[in-house]
Amino acid sequence: MTVLSIFTGKPVDPATLAKAPARKQDPAKVAPRKRGGLQRENQKAMLAKVHIAKQRLGLDDEIYRGILSERFGVDSSKDLEMTGLNDLLLHLQRLGFQPTPRRKSADPYDVDAQIRKIEALLSEKGRVEGTDVPWGYAMAILKRQTGGKVKSFEDASALELRGVIVALIRDAHKHGRRVQ
Repeated sequence: MTVLSIFTGKPVDPATLAKAPARKQDPAKVAPRKRGGLQRENQKAMLAKVHIAKQRLGLDDEIYRGILSERFGVDSSKDLEMTGLNDLLLHLQRLGFQPTPRRKSADPYDVDAQIRKIEALLSEKGRVEGTDVPWGYAMAILKRQTGGKVKSFEDASALELRGVIVALIRDAHKHGRRVQ
C-alpha cells in the first residue's frame, strides 16, 4: 500500500516512513508554556484597581510605597499575591477610595428604549432611500409578526417590539445600510 505525501502529492512507501528518524526539537526553540493564566488575569485586574484607587485618592508615589513597605513588606504591588492585593484594596477603601460599580447595560425590556430604536432604524432607512419611512411600515411588520393580534405599539410587549427591531436590522443588512 502506498501513501501520498502531503507535501509533494507523490506516492511514498509506508515502510520508508516507519524507518525515518523522528525529528527532535531544539529545547531552546520550544516556547515556554504559559502558567497561571486565569490567576494571572485576576491579578492584573486587581493591580489595575489598586492603581485606580491610588490615583483617585491622590496618593503620591512616596506615600504609596510607604504603605506597601509598612503594611505588606514589599516595594511594589506586583510582588503581592491575590490575598495581599485584596488587603491593599481594603486598606485603600478605608482611606476613602469608593469603587464605582460597573455600568448596567440597558434594560432589554424597556419599551421606550425599543420604540426609540425603531424610530432610529426607520429614520436611517428613510435617509438612505431618500424618502420618509412612516411609522406604518413598522406597524405593518408588527401586525404581520403577531398575526394581526396587536393593533398599536402601546399594546405590544417588549418581546414583540424586539421582533420589529430585528426585522428592521435584517432589512438594513440586506440593503447595505449601517445599523446604529
